[in-house]
Amino acid sequence: MVYSGNASVKYLAYLVKRNLEDPMYLPSGELGDIVHFIESSPLGPSDQVMILLSEECQSRIPALIEALNARSIGFFGAVFPGLIEGRNHHRSGAIVQVLPFDHPPELIHLDPTDETWRGSPPDVPETSPSPVTICVFVDCLAHNISGLLSMLFNRYANSVHYFGAGAGNGELRKEPSIFTNEGVFQNAAVVAATSLGAAVRVRHGWKRSTGPFVATRTHKNRIQELNWEKAGLVYQRILQRDMAPPISQDNFFHATKEHPFGIEKEGQEDVVRDPIQITDNGELVCLSDVPENSVLHVLHGDHDSLVNAAGEAVDACGAAIATKPNICLISDCYSRALMLDNDFSKELNVVADRIEKAGYSCSPEGVLALGEIASDGEQLPEFFNKTFVVALLHE
Repeated sequence: MVYSGNASVKYLAYLVKRNLEDPMYLPSGELGDIVHFIESSPLGPSDQVMILLSEECQSRIPALIEALNARSIGFFGAVFPGLIEGRNHHRSGAIVQVLPFDHPPELIHLDPTDETWRGSPPDVPETSPSPVTICVFVDCLAHNISGLLSMLFNRYANSVHYFGAGAGNGELRKEPSIFTNEGVFQNAAVVAATSLGAAVRVRHGWKRSTGPFVATRTHKNRIQELNWEKAGLVYQRILQRDMAPPISQDNFFHATKEHPFGIEKEGQEDVVRDPIQITDNGELVCLSDVPENSVLHVLHGDHDSLVNAAGEAVDACGAAIATKPNICLISDCYSRALMLDNDFSKELNVVADRIEKAGYSCSPEGVLALGEIASDGEQLPEFFNKTFVVALLHE
């Protein structure tokens, strides 16, 4: 549903009739539109407002925080390179979603210099008949994201499902991207536990093309050596088969967009790692951490395999729930969308078609993420790259 401009009688009538669990895409992302929409939505005592902003709206966040705090409205959110609304994706605007929470979302600060953080995740109901859903939005450039997710798993074990995304801008500039009633922050995460249940599924469609390699030396998100050689040299030899010029920072995205790494995981798809930079000393910088001594493969995927994987994720998600969902949230990788280019619309159409075929009344809504967070509760939540994540939330 699209709303632009000032409130009208027709718009207010729609508010009365609409299902308040449906997300709302506001194309302008203007402060007045967001605040008016939230004020027009009846909020229960435990409701919080989730606000997903396009990076175009970055400068409006301080005023938005001030306006919502003045109205005593609880909220949390993050900034992303783009938003998903049904069959469309946008570089502007905002998505607003009202969700029930038993406890306010918690802000966690990740220290940029070491492995620590300040803040603790929210409690979850011990008597819930089914797993609750943890929403996690994190600054994609923060340190120790993997450690944060491990801490969450140690705290909640398999009593919750996870859905979330890495936040930031498409150029990976270091800017504050996480916000709550407390302000807007860099090197931070917001963790929120909604009482809604969920099925969460992950697919990427990439296939192994070269490997295996052992990451014999790494440091956080830097692959320093593969099989005891400089990682950049090994990667260059692999890519040389498909392109003539040596990889450099100038041509890095074009050269590597179809050749990410996959961390081998027994019994499941490889966890994709997206190389984003090669350093002068031959290290490969990835968007997410790569454990030392992990087994890696260089992956390859065509447009059809990636598009089909998104549809498979929706089908698998639907098969995992016994009731019709109220909300469909998508976390789809920004670099994946850039690689698919004009075919990205095919992926969104496949997802929407599967939702409609299943008879669900909810529409896919979400973000173009800089890292995707997911787990069905049985495995450690991962910070994926170049991956499609879908969550179907229900009462």
